[in-house]
Amino acid sequence: MKPISTSDSHFQSRVAHLFETQPRVIVLVRYVYAAGNRDFFLLESFQEFKDLLASCKNADSVIAMKSFRPILEGVVDNRFLAQALAAYEQGGYWLLIGPDIFPHTPDWAFGQSADEVQEELETRLGNRVCIVEEPDWFDETQTIGGFVPNSEGKIQLGAY
Repeated sequence: MKPISTSDSHFQSRVAHLFETQPRVIVLVRYVYAAGNRDFFLLESFQEFKDLLASCKNADSVIAMKSFRPILEGVVDNRFLAQALAAYEQGGYWLLIGPDIFPHTPDWAFGQSADEVQEELETRLGNRVCIVEEPDWFDETQTIGGFVPNSEGKIQLGAY
């Protein structure tokens, strides 16, 4: 499939439609030449999406999820932690979106075991977190993906 520019009007209108049909959209940014570094964002408006695009570098990969399955959301306290651990099913792959207490870490984490979920939530005590089932961001039927073009409007793919 030919790479699509994030400035393409069809790409933009498809993503805008997501915000018209659901209150929030999960967006994944895969940073070019950053050793697999990526970030997940839970956005509430198309304007937030456009602001995110403006902060991306040329060739970054931007993927909007068409849907996601929320599990639990709220401010992390002991009760929230207990609810999350009670809801976790062994073998589940969870994505936790929300800041932790450390200044230089991503505002998201994966939880692939009850111990990982507990550890990640404990570092987010007092912060708002949304836990979702990990979205399949490789499935092009469930995502809208594009690449940030360079100043000439061309896409230059790199290593992700």
